[in-house]
Amino acid sequence: MLLSYRILFSIELLHEYFNKDIFSDCSLVPSVETQQYIGDTLLQRFFTNRLYVLMKEDKGKPYSALDVNRVFRFYLRSNNANLFNYSNIDLRVGKGQFLYFSNLTNNKSGSDLNLSASIPDYSGVTTYQVGDFAKDPASENIFESINQGSGNPLVDMNSWLLRGTTRFVSSADVIMQSVNVFRNTFASPIKKVQTTVKGFKVSGSTLVEYDVFTTNEAFLNPVTDTAVDLSQLSYGKYKIVMLGTTMADVVLNQEVTIYFDLDAQQHGIIGVIEIFSHLDPANDYSLLDNTGLIKEIKYSIRFANKNAIWKYIAQSDNVNDIVTGVAGLSFAKSSKIFTSNRPIQLKQIPDSSFVLEFSNSSPPVKASYPSPSVMKCEKNIDGTIKNYFTEIYINY
Repeated sequence: MLLSYRILFSIELLHEYFNKDIFSDCSLVPSVETQQYIGDTLLQRFFTNRLYVLMKEDKGKPYSALDVNRVFRFYLRSNNANLFNYSNIDLRVGKGQFLYFSNLTNNKSGSDLNLSASIPDYSGVTTYQVGDFAKDPASENIFESINQGSGNPLVDMNSWLLRGTTRFVSSADVIMQSVNVFRNTFASPIKKVQTTVKGFKVSGSTLVEYDVFTTNEAFLNPVTDTAVDLSQLSYGKYKIVMLGTTMADVVLNQEVTIYFDLDAQQHGIIGVIEIFSHLDPANDYSLLDNTGLIKEIKYSIRFANKNAIWKYIAQSDNVNDIVTGVAGLSFAKSSKIFTSNRPIQLKQIPDSSFVLEFSNSSPPVKASYPSPSVMKCEKNIDGTIKNYFTEIYINY
């Protein structure tokens, strides 16, 4: 008997830093639950930067019916310690939080079916940190903050860099991880608290919330810190709603979305991907079309490269200037250090437009390209990032 398989879906990992070699510093591995699906009717392979999930077919349709309640879960694992040096990734990742992606994002751009969440529109009252993204409400353009603050308009070139229309991984994709016991701190002491843990389940072609369990607790003495046991939950995404009552009978309402998965706590896991099977066939992200045929759909996750101030450090006073050949880009000299007037994107292949101009008659020499391993940062008084910079030592 000849067995035939068709690609149920694939997930491609992309990165703006790599302009020659394919991005391979991350990989996708199935969760224990998803591994149990893999067998006769389903195959799974990961090659370089793309995950393939194949399904046994019968005339283009699944050989066995696809369970609408099935969720394919994969872990995003970092294979390179330098990933955060050349990538614009939220600093909370790896510090009790990680990235969450799914095919429920509805973040299509052109023909790209992005699994990352939509980047929020720019708001003049939001305080943007260095590296944050904002979408222009009047267009499809994405801008990156290069100057901490609020109210800086997108046309301010000293505060924003245009990154085109690409939908990058952003802070909108960050979710809190939780261990067996979830802990919360209220702003004021409370005498009692009601905690409801809400899960998500399939209802028709949509995902709806439902109450998993509710606990009530009263305290002999007022407290600010509370805890709830999650150890009996299945792994997945949950919303925790806490209603704390103060001594003055004021109700403090706190909600937080968390991801509970003890396996995802292992070293190197920086995110989780969930592919749902219940979507309506008319949805661009659905796995099957309205006739039941397998779409062979391709999803994407795209990371942005980091922008950094470049500092060329000469060994002598012979270097007089750096000619960039790039409009609006220049270097200021202070002693033997040349500092770029604005951040420059880190790229795998050097920018050959940079040359070094000597004070003597020596011919120009192409400048070296910064290594991600020397990435540093300067911080503001409050501990936030003022800017990233990379130092390039030159033997002249």
